[in-house]
Amino acid sequence: MATAVEEGHKVVVLTATQTDAEKLASDLIEILGEEKVFTFFADDTPLAEFAFSSQEKVYNRLKSLQFLLSESAGILLVNLSGSRLLLPNPEYFKKIHVSFTIGQEFVLEHLVTSLMHMGYDKVSRVTKQGEFSHRGDIIDIFDINSQNPIRVEFFGDELDGIRVFDTVSQTSIETVSSVVISPASDILLSEKEFSILEKRLNEAVSISQNELQKSYLSEILFETEKKHLHSDVRKFLSLAYEKEWTILNYLSRADLLFIDDFQRIMEKHASFELEVADMLTIDLQNSKSLPNLVYFANNYIDYRQHKPSTFFSNFHRGLGNLKFDHLYQFNQHSMQEFFSQLPMMIDEIKRFEKLNYKIVIQVTTENALQSLQKNLQDYDFDLQSTLEKNIKVVAQVGHFSQGFQFVDEKFVLITEREIFQKKCDDEFVGKTLVMLKE
Repeated sequence: MATAVEEGHKVVVLTATQTDAEKLASDLIEILGEEKVFTFFADDTPLAEFAFSSQEKVYNRLKSLQFLLSESAGILLVNLSGSRLLLPNPEYFKKIHVSFTIGQEFVLEHLVTSLMHMGYDKVSRVTKQGEFSHRGDIIDIFDINSQNPIRVEFFGDELDGIRVFDTVSQTSIETVSSVVISPASDILLSEKEFSILEKRLNEAVSISQNELQKSYLSEILFETEKKHLHSDVRKFLSLAYEKEWTILNYLSRADLLFIDDFQRIMEKHASFELEVADMLTIDLQNSKSLPNLVYFANNYIDYRQHKPSTFFSNFHRGLGNLKFDHLYQFNQHSMQEFFSQLPMMIDEIKRFEKLNYKIVIQVTTENALQSLQKNLQDYDFDLQSTLEKNIKVVAQVGHFSQGFQFVDEKFVLITEREIFQKKCDDEFVGKTLVMLKE
């Protein structure tokens, strides 16, 4: 995966859970750098995602979509629930931004409306990303991709100045001649989609025989008529969108898809389906839904059929009736844990040395590295800091989440997790790599 990115490709990795994706992201950042690793997460529990998805998570999703539509190389991690989120039409997402250039003319009322449609919250004073304020001929906007907000000043309808400023002191940091403002929400409706949603909600209200449901739907309808997004609007996106767009629709034919531990993903898919069905049932019982709503896209088959794809699975398990162009097998084992017993670790390292392995010992800080080297010297065991041709054991600073043993490559990584931390119940003993190409 990292090699594909270094060669200029865009890579998407699908995992069963957010925890799995976060571990992979941590290791990939260590290899590629933070600027090339993106995350697109939804809560693994559908009810939690609808109830309180964090702003940080939403902003990361937006940055991921921008990355997928860009020409940049990089890698994106998405968990199963994130892969099933209903998203805006990719063509509409490409267009929904505001560009400011000195001398450009705007109708301020329309500009304010556009910012609200893009998900920006109108406040009296901008303090954080995703907010804007409007005072006379001045509009302050805090873009989700910026460290500081901008202040756009108008003379009549003409844009007269653009300044980047500090939120605390309100003083200018720099002036710029142009800037582009990106969406601040992953729920974006075009004028046409607002109209479709309004029409279908009207129909639902008119035929409902349940007064509680009628009242609830009327609340959603009232906000929709004003072109505002109700807090529960995510439930009703399937009424507005003409198809179930997901992150898969943002991929190009050249983008590479990696599916991690396919059996776990199938198991998570089955349990997720039950949770979504339960959620819809409860909402219907509480008169807060409609029978024909689609909360999450059912795109499981689309992921199975996407090409080119690479599937990872343990020991050929759970591959079902998938057909592959190429099948590769490699042996990978989790690293033994030493519980701070350095003599035990030294014995294991010497065993690997006899088997002609290259061994890397990795700790997270320079101080920890010096301390480990000093402690090992007490046992007459010296560590080098560079992995040269004739040196089999090296210690370095790094941030991999856990160690491993690649049998075929004769390579071992030992991290602080194995040296010092308690044993984890989750042990991984091997993987089969299956590649499907066009």
